[in-house]
Amino acid sequence: MRSISTKSKRLKGGRVEKARINNIRTGFVYNITYGGRAGSYFALTPLSPSHQTTRMSKQKTFFPNIQPKTAFLLGCAGLLSVLLLDWFYFKVSIVLVGWPNFSPGYLLRSLIILCSVSAMCWSIIRRSGLSVGADNEIIGNGLGRFEGWSIIITLVLSVIFLFIFFYSATTFSYLTIEDQLVEWASFVLLINASIIFLMSFFRSRGKSHIPRLVKWTLVLFAGLFFIISMEELSWLQRILKFESPELFQRNMQQDVTIHHFATTEFEHFYYFGAFVFFVGLPFLRSFRLFPMDKKYLTLFIPRSFMVLIGAVATAYNFDLWNNIFTQVSFFGAIVIMIAMLRYSPDKNFKILGIITIPLLVITQIVYLNNGERYYLIDEVKEFKEFFMSLGFYVYAMCVSLSGNNIFLQASRESKQHD
Repeated sequence: MRSISTKSKRLKGGRVEKARINNIRTGFVYNITYGGRAGSYFALTPLSPSHQTTRMSKQKTFFPNIQPKTAFLLGCAGLLSVLLLDWFYFKVSIVLVGWPNFSPGYLLRSLIILCSVSAMCWSIIRRSGLSVGADNEIIGNGLGRFEGWSIIITLVLSVIFLFIFFYSATTFSYLTIEDQLVEWASFVLLINASIIFLMSFFRSRGKSHIPRLVKWTLVLFAGLFFIISMEELSWLQRILKFESPELFQRNMQQDVTIHHFATTEFEHFYYFGAFVFFVGLPFLRSFRLFPMDKKYLTLFIPRSFMVLIGAVATAYNFDLWNNIFTQVSFFGAIVIMIAMLRYSPDKNFKILGIITIPLLVITQIVYLNNGERYYLIDEVKEFKEFFMSLGFYVYAMCVSLSGNNIFLQASRESKQHD
């Protein structure tokens, strides 16, 4: 489908027709020049990138007459203003912890964060040049049986935890105690993710078609998930029953854990890092901010379906809700999912996304408005860490399943080229 607008003017020796063709499916715009009489000519030339950007900016959007760069800068300025408000007006720390605050000032603060995140996401979408209804095959592409069931299991578990919290707060609190079900489940998922990456590394040894950088990245992920899993159980200190060395007796719980030296700071870094990894990177990948012809990036940057899994963890907040990073994660996950559903051509991805978004909103509202049901105000974070661990396990499985196919295909292409 295309639309044509023409402009013409008389020149010496003939008439020249100039037309502009807008290919709606691909999003490219062309200029056509036609010269009449004898010696006629026909030329089809694409508009310059600056003209393309101008055209996209004139389309109907939620931010009319605003260039993507301007919207991104406005979003950054909004988040910066929140940090300044926290520092000078509310006089609170950047690692704020405590009961959720729903005063008018804090509600306005949340609105600024939501608008800022929306503006930044919109600028990224406009920069990609994708249009609704086009063949955006990378968004939700390849939603096979494993990916689909991973999303469904994650959503079902979230619903189960929500019902446990609503109908039996005592059981909910018991599950979060150290060395109970939720903590052990997180450990098992993380240690399995580490083993999967380690096995992938051993399978890659001796295969010349797999780059060395890929092999070392597999080792890096294996080591990272092993450390996180052991931190979950204090390096098995309570099971093996050994005393904490003198160095570790200085941390908050006097156990063998690194993150308890600065628990709040580590938690914010871990939680926000998980949001960037599971939601931010797939969003940037889906809207073409990475050169996906690179096999390394195709393998290790999480695919778009991981957004629906990673977003669930962003709704498990109570004592960290007032923190800017927590609200950026939650609102960012909602905005990004809405954007990806709008641009994705995959029907199953859209159905699962339509279920996920209201579930996240309901989950967060329930956990924020029932503080009296907690035995400790940080209980819900154990479930947050569980869903993050589940996401890391699914990610490890995806890398393992797709890695061999990607580099085996690259090896075949290299042999054919030779």
